[in-house]
Amino acid sequence: MSEGNQLEYMMFAVDDEPYCVWDWGLRRRNQQYLAGVDHEYFEYVAKTHVTQLEGLDAQRAAMALRSAYHHGLETLFTLICAGLQAPGCVAAWILLSRSSHLRSLVSAIQGGHTRILNHLDLQEVSWNGLSDRMNLHAYEDPDRSKETKRLFAELWERLARDFLDDNQIAEYNSIKHGYRAQAGGFTLFAGIEHEYGVAPPPEEMKLVGTSQFGSSFPAIVFMTAKKREQPHVRLKTTSLNWQPVALAQRLQLIAFSINNVVSYLRILGKTDPKTVQFLRPEESSGFETPWQQSTGLVQTTIDIPVEQSDIRLYTREEILADLRSRQKGIA
Repeated sequence: MSEGNQLEYMMFAVDDEPYCVWDWGLRRRNQQYLAGVDHEYFEYVAKTHVTQLEGLDAQRAAMALRSAYHHGLETLFTLICAGLQAPGCVAAWILLSRSSHLRSLVSAIQGGHTRILNHLDLQEVSWNGLSDRMNLHAYEDPDRSKETKRLFAELWERLARDFLDDNQIAEYNSIKHGYRAQAGGFTLFAGIEHEYGVAPPPEEMKLVGTSQFGSSFPAIVFMTAKKREQPHVRLKTTSLNWQPVALAQRLQLIAFSINNVVSYLRILGKTDPKTVQFLRPEESSGFETPWQQSTGLVQTTIDIPVEQSDIRLYTREEILADLRSRQKGIA
């Protein structure tokens, strides 16, 4: 990137796709963008909705927290990856990136010690390496600093597991696209039948998992490997259990993380380190608390599958011919 107030540029990658961004005052524009990131938004959402979990709108509040959690994960990992690959033009990286880029990068980092094109001079990128670079807490006690970087690395790895989980990806898409998710958790009991098809007595049933809060949503299953030639699908319903209070606690950790990543990137852009802050829970146990609540069974899919032998496999051409004939009938 060139210096001064002249035309500036930066070469960078989005995953492995190369770009070069040009702008007048690119560094200044980047600093303005970073200064506008509001990490407290996710804390606000958490505090606003957690107070409604005992009222008539409890399920709506829980779903709002779940949606905010997914949104927070997406925001955090977008900023981390943008900061890794394009710290001098974060907005350009974000505008050029797609969900597939982001998940590819997070998956690579989750694997540990992977090579990614970056501007942070990291030969191998891992959560430990990123946290060590980005969490610049100014503690007099070096042990406190070392612990902070370790705890955030462990947090990001934990959050990445949720971000990359196929069921949670499907859930988030169901919430934000047409609101296909239904609110409410599930309870599952299991027992051994004494007679085929006859449920055992209630006293022999054992609780596998339960939660008042969760979601159920439809997903598409392709019935053949030839998705284009034979586009046959069926629906299945997946149900997830989760604890909204734990989500609110995780949102606070996500907010702290977003703040720290942005503060680090602002310092890289020549902002005075004394004017930015780095955040963490006062007690180290705060990193663990959001995962101490358990619903037992977290996910279930109870489904009656449709087999290929049950149907006629219409070809793509046959389906289109049928649709066109119907269109002619309407005309």
